Amino acid sequence: MLLDTNVLQQIIALRHDSIVVFSPENGKNTVLCILPNALLYDWLLIALENDPNVLYQAMKSSSWQQLAKPFSFLPKPSKFSELKIALDPGHFAHNLSTAMLEKKYLRIRDSIGQEYTLYEAALTEQIASILQDMLQREGATVMLTRQPGLSALNVTAEQWVKGCWQKALEESVQKGWIEQAEAEKYRTYTDVKKIIQDFFRVYEMHKRAEAINAFAPHLVLSIHYNVEEKNVPDKAGFHALHARNYSMVFIPGAYAANELKHPLDRLTFLRQWLGPQVLLSAKAARVFQRYIADSLGVPAVTPPITDELSYLQKYSRLHLIHFPGVYHRNLFLLRHVRYPIVLLEPLLQDNEHEFFQLLQKDARYVTVNGDTLNISQRVLQTARTYFHALKAWMKE
Repeated sequence: MLLDTNVLQQIIALRHDSIVVFSPENGKNTVLCILPNALLYDWLLIALENDPNVLYQAMKSSSWQQLAKPFSFLPKPSKFSELKIALDPGHFAHNLSTAMLEKKYLRIRDSIGQEYTLYEAALTEQIASILQDMLQREGATVMLTRQPGLSALNVTAEQWVKGCWQKALEESVQKGWIEQAEAEKYRTYTDVKKIIQDFFRVYEMHKRAEAINAFAPHLVLSIHYNVEEKNVPDKAGFHALHARNYSMVFIPGAYAANELKHPLDRLTFLRQWLGPQVLLSAKAARVFQRYIADSLGVPAVTPPITDELSYLQKYSRLHLIHFPGVYHRNLFLLRHVRYPIVLLEPLLQDNEHEFFQLLQKDARYVTVNGDTLNISQRVLQTARTYFHALKAWMKE
């Protein structure tokens, strides 16, 4: 796990609500950590075997009798009919306007003035729906964190804000996700866009993690498509296409200093660090990265490109030097989901070839229910790649 060695002493001082202070090496936010002998085995065992929120609430109330939730991982299945898997279609936009609010979209204008748009949430839900159908045909038990066109709360972001969204503030305080003072600040919000950006996005991610943890899967796949980091819209609101293309996958195991200030976050880190989740995630991730490179033809990101990407330099660490493309990273689900998880970034949407392939409706997929999906051949190829990677992972 990636953390400053001095921080562990502060993590075990959770009863005193200590503030984590980092001494980063080489200007990075995450550094290697060694387990100190001062940690008490019994206390660590409690942190490992119980839900962090249950432990946190027990510590606050000094009632350790609340710590009664057992926790264990399912053994890896050998066939699809035994597989229990959660598919997480990244993001929540249901149209271009919301995608622009998320900043997860592309607008392109070609040389003759023709305009094209693409947003990631639509692509990820297509892949998830197809992969779900493929797996259910084989007898797998599949959970989707959100349905097409909806957020993880089963409504659009805008619909959620129009409802009784302030009840979510009470829930967030009760579960230790935010402090009371923060909730009071959000109560003053009246602008829909600001509510979505500042509160809804984080609350929705908490609900995804909560649903996944309740489902207790063998594996979680968080489905995304990447873009070049510095490809921001110009003054007219359009992006540029380019020739670069690379892939990567992310797994748990990295934290930044501001992600460990809250006791609940430090407990989450502690159990993740002590348990097998990171190792199990890494084993699956290596299989998926290999299949992405071989089947989709998109190589893993390597130097010198890795040196240019700030999120790899500041918030990620390469898992193995001799296996490019697999990174520990500090993304929300990678910190809050308790089961083996791989976040997939198989290609760059703004690549000059990928963009127009993803726009096409040149493939048809008929579901087991008889529904016909008109989709991009590239999207279908991605779903098939993940299906075969899962098969290989189970056989490993």
